[in-house]
Amino acid sequence: MSKLTATAVVKAKPKAKQYKLADSGGMYLLIYPSGSKYWRYDYSYAAKRKTLALGVFPDISLAGARKLHQQAREAIASGQDPSAKKKDKKLGRYLEQGNSFIDNQGITIQGVYIAFISSTYFELFDRQVQISEFLANVSNTDKFEVKA
Repeated sequence: MSKLTATAVVKAKPKAKQYKLADSGGMYLLIYPSGSKYWRYDYSYAAKRKTLALGVFPDISLAGARKLHQQAREAIASGQDPSAKKKDKKLGRYLEQGNSFIDNQGITIQGVYIAFISSTYFELFDRQVQISEFLANVSNTDKFEVKA
């Protein structure tokens, strides 16, 4: 399969329906009717088909998308799910900012917990202490339901 060129990416025009321009190894550029262009990577992990969002063109260039694609392929080769790694990074940001934000704004952490449980079991176990401390600092824990 031939690879995309930077010129082809720039010249890609929107159509009535969204369409894909394939690069290689499951990476492609998804072009919406609005003209937005999104880098995606289709892969399978644990016998499930998944799609990883790599970024938006022109914020992420073709070379940048290929670099992110290669990092995701290396993660899969080492037995890690790249989308779980991405969710874990997002959860880390929530946990770093979460205590003061929740205390000051009075919001619940249901979305944070959902992101947390979507990680693998071992990552869940390693972070259980952090979550326990986090939940201990939240007032009115009866505002939300925590499911195992």
